[in-house]
Amino acid sequence: MCEYSHAMGNSNGGLADYWAVIEKYSGLQGGFIWDWVDQGLAAETAEGEEYWAYGGDFGDSPSDLDFCINGLVFPDPSVAVPSARGAEPM
Repeated sequence: MCEYSHAMGNSNGGLADYWAVIEKYSGLQGGFIWDWVDQGLAAETAEGEEYWAYGGDFGDSPSDLDFCINGLVFPDPSVAVPSARGAEPM
């Protein structure tokens, strides 16, 4: 499976169709969410405030858009979005 649930913007439709096939065939593993963990680096502002830095923070303008720091958990990996809590062990 390629790009399963790449939910950038509002493009996360069709999950029911994926899961119908996954549940039908025992040899399939299921789905793995793209960008589960953010890919930032720990950094500090001049005032000493910590934040997650990425591409544009290092002068790389092609990487200063919406493809960075967009995971469900932060790089440390604490929960970035409350919905990620659904993946915690019960």
